[in-house]
Amino acid sequence: MTDTTQIGIGHNTQIPTPKQISEELAMRFADMTESAALVLTNARALPEKVTAKNELGDVSRVIIRLRELGKTAESTREAEKGPYWRAGLAVDAFFKEIIARLDKTSNILNRRVNDYQQAQLAAERKRRDEEAAAAFAAAEAARLKAERARKETTKAAAEIEAALTERRADEAAEAAQATPAGMVRERFSDGPLVTMKQVKFVDIIDIKLIPLENLRPYLRPSEIEAAVKRWAVATEYTGIMAGVKCGERDDSVVR
Repeated sequence: MTDTTQIGIGHNTQIPTPKQISEELAMRFADMTESAALVLTNARALPEKVTAKNELGDVSRVIIRLRELGKTAESTREAEKGPYWRAGLAVDAFFKEIIARLDKTSNILNRRVNDYQQAQLAAERKRRDEEAAAAFAAAEAARLKAERARKETTKAAAEIEAALTERRADEAAEAAQATPAGMVRERFSDGPLVTMKQVKFVDIIDIKLIPLENLRPYLRPSEIEAAVKRWAVATEYTGIMAGVKCGERDDSVVR
């Protein structure tokens, strides 16, 4: 058996901890942090409303600086994250390939177990139903026999037999109504217990027939917004939908 507590990736290697990464980035990109703090301070000093051409120039220049710093930060982030991201993908790929094969085989074997249990359940239900039907028929015959008995001793014996037969019929009927788990449970001496239980399931028969309005309470706003944006692109921003306004409009551009 593999010892999962053994020393793994990161032991006595150059792989830094998250704290070390943060401290290193803060040190290496101190200038970027200072530049961002400065331009944000300049932005806060701008008037809340542009009322003159010189103010328009000041705001525009800060917008350009904010955008430039943002692009630099984003490109630097991607470059710095790249090695860690690729390493993470390699780790995921390695273990997910193992997990996928294990899950696939487990599902195949589970289906075999379920097929066997379903067949056993159907056969056991049939046997118990037939047993119950036979028991009720015997009980009815015993009841009629008791009614036809003339002598008191014969009648008493027949009534006792009828009562016992009716009781057996009730027991057979109760057995026929037993749960699937009670009908096909199998316990093996070396550990496994194979049984059945009620499970909840959802099968989509035809996705086109699903009333989407019923799903609205279970959709996040971001999911609805993403769907609306895809709809807008598909309709070339000319579509009409309740609660949505799309089209073209003039907007400021700072270059």
